[in-house]
Amino acid sequence: KERLPLMTAIGNHENRGAGAKYYNLHFFNPQNGAGLGRWYKPEPGEEKALPIIQNLDNTVYSFDYANAHFAVINTGTDWEPQSMRQLLKMQQLWLESDLARTTKPWKILLTHIGVYVQKPRENLVREVLGDTIDRYGVDLVLEGHDHTYMRTYQMKDEELVTNALTGFRSGDGTVYSIIGSAAQKRYDSPDKHPYAAVVRNIPPEEPSYTLLDFTPERLTFCEKLTDGTVIDEFTIEK
Repeated sequence: KERLPLMTAIGNHENRGAGAKYYNLHFFNPQNGAGLGRWYKPEPGEEKALPIIQNLDNTVYSFDYANAHFAVINTGTDWEPQSMRQLLKMQQLWLESDLARTTKPWKILLTHIGVYVQKPRENLVREVLGDTIDRYGVDLVLEGHDHTYMRTYQMKDEELVTNALTGFRSGDGTVYSIIGSAAQKRYDSPDKHPYAAVVRNIPPEEPSYTLLDFTPERLTFCEKLTDGTVIDEFTIEK
């Protein structure tokens, strides 16, 4: 019997009403990130919120596929800035340990609310995890939430490594991409941010999807509409 693996990153809509409860009833992810919030030591003035800790179980994990290591983090189950910062800090040490252990040539991070975003908002994800992404050499970050398509230049220390649109070198920095939308809801893309290399509106009648191909020497990224139209592509070389 044929099977299709489905590896998911929890989003903000899974937080409505019962936290991650119903997400966890449908998805059974690797448990290599389970329990990590229980060892988080709050800073002065912070409270150790049990609902946030419980939301991390089954929503933070990693896996290997071919030549790539994928880490999946939870940026979706809290909206209030202080507790969102707690949620991210609980994952930071785990993410550092996870990225340090892998021997795969490519490191890819999956997150719902992104590190570099298209719709303006306080970017807590970049504030808490940006240095970790840089320090451990993540090649590519795949993001959601904004219902549009955006891809950055190669970035490091919140600066452009290069203004080239493709032909990046692994280890020089990270490429971040909001990978469109498969839902009917769409956002119009505002004017480009300085870090945005490519911005595309996704038509309501044509959802988009991402194709990744990786050999030990090259990662190839291609974003397509369901009618086959290529709206972006780039490569990262070892």
